[in-house]
Amino acid sequence: MLSRIALIFETLLHRLATRMLTRRAKASETADPLTVRRWRRQAREMQIPLSRLERTANTRLQGPAILSEQAELPAGPKDASLRYRPPFFTQATRPSGLVRPASATSLGGGITLHHDLEEPELSLRQVRNGVATGLTSHDDAATPFGCLLEAFELRGSFLSLAIAIPPKEAQKTRREDLVRLTYDLELDLPLEVFARLNLRHGPNVEQIVREIDLQGRESFVEFDLFYTKYEPERGRDIWVDLIFQTPTMNIIRIRDLTIIRRPRVSL
Repeated sequence: MLSRIALIFETLLHRLATRMLTRRAKASETADPLTVRRWRRQAREMQIPLSRLERTANTRLQGPAILSEQAELPAGPKDASLRYRPPFFTQATRPSGLVRPASATSLGGGITLHHDLEEPELSLRQVRNGVATGLTSHDDAATPFGCLLEAFELRGSFLSLAIAIPPKEAQKTRREDLVRLTYDLELDLPLEVFARLNLRHGPNVEQIVREIDLQGRESFVEFDLFYTKYEPERGRDIWVDLIFQTPTMNIIRIRDLTIIRRPRVSL
């Protein structure tokens, strides 16, 4: 009986807290600055314990780590010489979540976060893809894990995720190649998103930028290396930046990112 009463009490508290935060979010547009600052401070104080609770719950619900790729790579050219998916989407990482991460923070599994935010009021977590987390995939070959990024009040110009291909592949990449980034991602609010291919050869870095059209029919962007000055024999690193233009008060769901390399004359 006591546990039932406690459950009812917790449910009521949860509903009251949710309603209070919802009202504050609406009222902050017209409230005086002193009140808004107090509400912001209280919201920040809640982020850490909430994120800790969610990480613990995710760990309990995720089950054992996946030690090998269990998701089929997306369909693409049959003559592709490289199909690379970061382990972040196939293997459980530890820790599974980050709160207010600094720039150049590694998320594990081949992905690094970069930004120029004064105060990185955001959280980023690896979660299982599926209905329970809202990361349901449109592709039958869904990956086991996805990335959930929640952005609050941000002051800066960009936030990006860098996906590096294995170093040994840098010198195998030729100017006669095309590099494709396939993606499965979703935004709560419209936002400009870009993909930038970076090719480091010696002290120089060649860059190609493409805008991602989330409303388009294709779920990939492609980079043509023929028009660059990339020198494969001096190749050191190749990576792709997925760049978001300051996603303030937004939620980004990334279910999959894959890099494919193929000959330029491929049909």
